[in-house]
Amino acid sequence: MQHIREVGGSNQPSGKKHREENEMEPESYSVRDVRSFLNETAAKIRKLKSLRKSQPFGHVPGLDSLRKVFRRYHVAQCLASGRTREQIETVTKSNMPWEEGISKITEKIRAQRIIDHEAWEEENRERNASVA
Repeated sequence: MQHIREVGGSNQPSGKKHREENEMEPESYSVRDVRSFLNETAAKIRKLKSLRKSQPFGHVPGLDSLRKVFRRYHVAQCLASGRTREQIETVTKSNMPWEEGISKITEKIRAQRIIDHEAWEEENRERNASVA
């Protein structure tokens, strides 16, 4: 099951400073899909990191953008789960996150959780009505 889709493309100019050309995002923002997306992205990062020693100057194309994407979705998932920013990471001037992107992702995750919860409640009401 593929949970990742490509956004943008190499032919499209980047409109925002922080948006990578091949930024990825999950198919949906359900808990299961976001976790799967993070696991798949982490596996890709580990694979690319293992290639660093064989590359000139240790630079592997795409590694930095994957790490930034992973960080955004990880922070957003944690915030949507109710954790505080201080519990997730220590932010410094050299380590500033992309706040606008993180807040957009967090809102999408929270909205999907509300939809999923409402569907779950409706399913339970129907199940209870059929039992009674």
